[in-house]
Amino acid sequence: MTFINLILQRYRTKLIRQFGNASLIRRANGQHHLIGGTDADRSAANEWVSLFAHEIVFTPCAS
Repeated sequence: MTFINLILQRYRTKLIRQFGNASLIRRANGQHHLIGGTDADRSAANEWVSLFAHEIVFTPCAS
C-alpha cells in the first residue's frame, strides 16, 4: 500500500443519515461525528441514535 492510499483511506467518510442540516458521518477509523445543523437537528439525531443505533457514540463537530 502506498503512502497516498494511506492518506486517502484516513479521510474517507460515509454518510450515515442526515437530520435537516446536520449530517451523521462515519470516518474510516470507526469514529462517528455529527456535523452542522441547528439545535433541533442535533436533538433529532440524538433521538434517532438512541432508538435505532444505540451503539453509535458521536462527537458533535462545528464544521
